[in-house]
Amino acid sequence: MHEIAPRMAPWWKARPALLRFVADLLAGELAALRHDPAIRPGTWTEALSLQHDLGLDSLEFLHVAGSLAAALQMQHSGIEDYLLARRTLGDWVDIAGAALDHRDSDILFSTSGSTGQPKRCLHAMDKLEQEAAALAALFPERRRLLCAVPSHHIYGFLFSQLLPRHLGLAPEQVVCIRARLPSQLAHHAESGDLVIGHPQFWAPATAHGPVFAPDIVGVSSTAPCPDTVADAAVQSGLLSLFQIYGSSETGGLGWRRSHLHDYTLFPYLARTVHDERTVHRTLPDGRSEGLQAQDGLEWRDGHRFAV
Repeated sequence: MHEIAPRMAPWWKARPALLRFVADLLAGELAALRHDPAIRPGTWTEALSLQHDLGLDSLEFLHVAGSLAAALQMQHSGIEDYLLARRTLGDWVDIAGAALDHRDSDILFSTSGSTGQPKRCLHAMDKLEQEAAALAALFPERRRLLCAVPSHHIYGFLFSQLLPRHLGLAPEQVVCIRARLPSQLAHHAESGDLVIGHPQFWAPATAHGPVFAPDIVGVSSTAPCPDTVADAAVQSGLLSLFQIYGSSETGGLGWRRSHLHDYTLFPYLARTVHDERTVHRTLPDGRSEGLQAQDGLEWRDGHRFAV
C-alpha cells in the first residue's frame, strides 16, 4: 500500500502527542458522563491518578476504558483489558502505545450529534494522512500551532496531531489553549502562529477589537462561521481565517481562505456530475470512493462550490 510519508514517524510515537490524545478523550468522556463541560485536561501529567485525582468509579472506568479501546481499535492487539488494571494517565498512555505498535491503521471518531444521533465513524489512517498533507500545503512556514479544540475528534486530530508532523513542528510547538479565555488570544498569539478554533471560539476572540500581531492565521470548522465573526477576525488583524467544510463521516471536503470566497475541493477530490452532494475521492493507493456531503452543494465548476 502506498504511504503518504514513508519517512515520517507515526503520530503516536511522539509521547506528548499520544498523552494529549488520551487526556483529551478521557476528559471529554468524563465531562459527558458527569454533565460537566468544565472538565478539561489542563495541566494533567502522566502521574495523574484516575481513581484518586479524578475520582473515577467502576462504571466510569468501564465506560472511558471502552471508549479509548474503541477509538484506538485495541481489540486487534488484545490488551484493552489492561486499561482496567492500570490507574494512572501514564499507564494508559503506555497501553495505548503498545496497542498502536501492534496495529495503527484505523482510528474511530464519534460525531457530536449536532446533525442527528451521535455515531461512530471509522477512518483509515492513510486517508487522514492524505488530508493532513493537503492541509500542510495551505499553511506553509507556520512556527507554532495554538489549538482550541480537543484532539480526539476528527477536526482536532487532523490539525493538532497529524498536521504538525507534515509542517515539521515538534510536539512542544503545539500549544493547547482550551483552558484560556478566547478573548485573550491576541495577547498570547505570536507572528507565525496557526490558531485552530471553531465559531464559538472565534466570536469572543475577535469581539472587542483586539489587535493581532502580524502573520497570524486562523482556522474555523465544526459549524458554519457567521460572516460577522469572519469580518471581525479580519478587522482585528488576523491575516486570514480559513474555513474547512466537512464532517466526521467524510473528513474535510473543501476549504476557503475567506468567507467572501467559494470553497475549493481538496486536490484528491472531484465533483460527481450525477449527484450534487457526492464527491469522488482518489485514495492514496489509487482506488476511489464516493463521499456524500451533509448539505446541498452549489457547484461553480468542477472544483469550487458553495454550501
